[in-house]
Amino acid sequence: MIPSGKDLLSLDHEYDVIVAGAGPGGLTLSCFLGKRGFRVLLVDPRESMSPLGRGELIQPLGLGILEDLGLLGPLLLQEHVRYDQFHFFGFDRKPLMTSSYQGKGLTYDWALSVEPYLQDSLMWKMLESLPSVTLFPGGRYLSHETRDNGVYVQIEKRGGVQTIQGKVLVGDDGRDSRLRKNLALPGVVKEYKDSYVSWSFEIPENLSLESPASDMSARYYLGPGEIFFLFATSSRKRFFLYMLKDRKIDEFVSRGNSDFLKRVDQCIPGLGDVLISAGFPGVSALKEWVIQKVDLEQWAKDYAVVIGDAAHATNPHVAQGRNQAMEDGRLLASHLETALSNPSTSLLDELRKFENIRITKTKALHHLADEMCFVWNSDNPLIVWGREQVFRGISKTPSLNRKIVRTIAGEDFLPLSLFDRINAFLKGLMQ
Repeated sequence: MIPSGKDLLSLDHEYDVIVAGAGPGGLTLSCFLGKRGFRVLLVDPRESMSPLGRGELIQPLGLGILEDLGLLGPLLLQEHVRYDQFHFFGFDRKPLMTSSYQGKGLTYDWALSVEPYLQDSLMWKMLESLPSVTLFPGGRYLSHETRDNGVYVQIEKRGGVQTIQGKVLVGDDGRDSRLRKNLALPGVVKEYKDSYVSWSFEIPENLSLESPASDMSARYYLGPGEIFFLFATSSRKRFFLYMLKDRKIDEFVSRGNSDFLKRVDQCIPGLGDVLISAGFPGVSALKEWVIQKVDLEQWAKDYAVVIGDAAHATNPHVAQGRNQAMEDGRLLASHLETALSNPSTSLLDELRKFENIRITKTKALHHLADEMCFVWNSDNPLIVWGREQVFRGISKTPSLNRKIVRTIAGEDFLPLSLFDRINAFLKGLMQ
């Protein structure tokens, strides 16, 4: 549980950094700055860090950041699953590709599957121990005013509004960011045309973990206009995503439980029975996950900057949301430390430097995500056929597999060139 925090009304000093939103970027930033002794106020509307009913993958990029903070070891003591490979199949269960992290020259040759609140809770606990950090759960950023000596931020809690002074304001307040809207930052904010339903469940104790329907392997199934992804967050906890083409949630629900269970059984025989045994609530109870794209041309304005999903929410196909937000936090902490420790260094210049570095990387990831959506989500028979050949060709070509894994791991950005794709397509045709 998040503690009650300090009474802001009793605080009469200004902060170096005010962070609006305890997303993975805001938490990472606060941890790095707090460990270096900077005065940080972290405000978040939630009263507690609670399970979200889903899993997330922490890639090698994120694992390295957690190690830098001294939190990787403690996180590995929590429920988790290490994945060093991911399997891709068609909906006919024919193998398309296996992406292995082994032998790719990564800092960590595995990704961590975990319920995200476990990481967030560890970071919050660290912040509690840092004397220069003030935590304010239940507080909501409303607005701010920029002056020559910094920013004056209005924060609401239980109907009361307080004004707090800081040198810089950072927003990791999600894809619907209020700070982004208040700054009127230019860029693209829109919803992807396809959505997902998801469910987190636990394999009953009376079921064996040895069967294909309940084992812990991470599996993607791609069909014409159809995607199903299943992975584990502990020995018995599972999480799935199922794509809804063109966001046809009403049509999905109207087809009923039996149709959905039949579809997942087509991918993994026996999985329907496992879901029923785990208490499957029915398709009408599954929450639709609408995927939003946030691709800004500008992240910083005056003494305020957005990070994480507020700046670059992207499609889950690239498996980079949490990891790139954490990288935002780590890099921004370095630039803020440079400016705040040296009076001759311009804070605005450091914010612009940070913005330029991160925009270049996240725009490249957005371009990759859009390409993946066009190909992976397609129901066009010709694109589906070509996609399958490319997947099989990549599986046969170690150099291409390496490019993909190092990109998804977050340690490089090595998208496949046109030549790479043609090469993979031709190799995929060879049986």
